[in-house]
Amino acid sequence: MKQQLVGIFVASLMLVCASACAFAPVQALNAMQTTEDGAPGIPARTVSNENADAVAQEGQMVTSATPAPVKPDKSEFKLAQEISSDTWINSGKINWSDLRGKVVVVDFWTFACYNCKNTLPYKKDWYSKYADKGLVIIGVHTPELSFEKVVDNVRKAVQDYGIRYPIAIDGDYSNWRRYNVWAWPTWFIVDKEGYVRYTHIGEGDYAGSEKMIQQLLAE
Repeated sequence: MKQQLVGIFVASLMLVCASACAFAPVQALNAMQTTEDGAPGIPARTVSNENADAVAQEGQMVTSATPAPVKPDKSEFKLAQEISSDTWINSGKINWSDLRGKVVVVDFWTFACYNCKNTLPYKKDWYSKYADKGLVIIGVHTPELSFEKVVDNVRKAVQDYGIRYPIAIDGDYSNWRRYNVWAWPTWFIVDKEGYVRYTHIGEGDYAGSEKMIQQLLAE
């Protein structure tokens, strides 16, 4: 009798083990389902008809929560003064008010100045690269020497130097004084709202100037 009970117990145990072994591969297969982004070991997320709308609304809430670009604080900057002239080269008369929405480089120079001439390749390059993206360059020719006051001499120099952007003749120094300039060359970079965001005196910092132009064009 004892041996018979032992036999029944062993048979039952074998039946339980066989059932467990048959079920284990199915569990393992389910466990190895991939997620929506391909990560193994986590069941893939499914969306039933009942909660599809809720998931869509959830996605909309996340999208609408994206922060807007931070507008720079301009309280420390000054509005640029108007550039005016009765005589322009490479352009008709430019009204300063028409330049809102543009990034403007205001460049005070004179054609016989050695330092001014050294800066021209960079400014011509900026004009070539960014004029169609919203950049305006105005060269303000304020003479230092007597022969630089002759407009025809300025015209010839502009042609010889291959300058294509507008040049305002500042023979009476009115723009020079308005901008408080004291050295050649000096340039200012004005943003789309008319604020002076950058000033440089002398040669150099061409990379910094171009970076500022790019930044202001992107604002």
